[in-house]
Amino acid sequence: VLGNESLSAVSCNTVTLETAYGNKTAYETLQVKKPENVYIMLGSDIGTSSIDDMISNYGAFVKNVRGYLTNAGIYVLQLPPVSENDSKASNALINEFNTKLLSMANMNNVYCLDTNTALKGEDGNISKEYINDSGLLSEKAYKIIVDYIPDIVFMDIHLGNWNGIELS
Repeated sequence: VLGNESLSAVSCNTVTLETAYGNKTAYETLQVKKPENVYIMLGSDIGTSSIDDMISNYGAFVKNVRGYLTNAGIYVLQLPPVSENDSKASNALINEFNTKLLSMANMNNVYCLDTNTALKGEDGNISKEYINDSGLLSEKAYKIIVDYIPDIVFMDIHLGNWNGIELS
């Protein structure tokens, strides 16, 4: 897990992180670690950065990772929905971002996991059980996301395709 308050979709190629390998960007850390699977969820800057800038930088990051880790499974996770009264972003904005994220993932031959739907209530907002008193994702929400990943990956690989891409 790589994380930092400054790590966002726009800054994912430039922010350095303090790691066991020294101060490195997320990409440099992945070059050292060479994981078999990479799960990426970026977008804390939704509502403060333009979606096009976010997707452009996110896409450059994913393209670099795909180019270096050619045999790795790379999974981008869509942003979760927000509550109706979120002051930073709306679900319409998140849906726009997630739609463009799916297109970017398909262009870079990586998987895009719809973790948004997994946390969405009937009203289209994040289900109240998945946010804590601070308005952040709850432990239950993170458990849903973690539990969701293997189910979707197994299901789609078992079926032989992913987002319309044939798997061999």
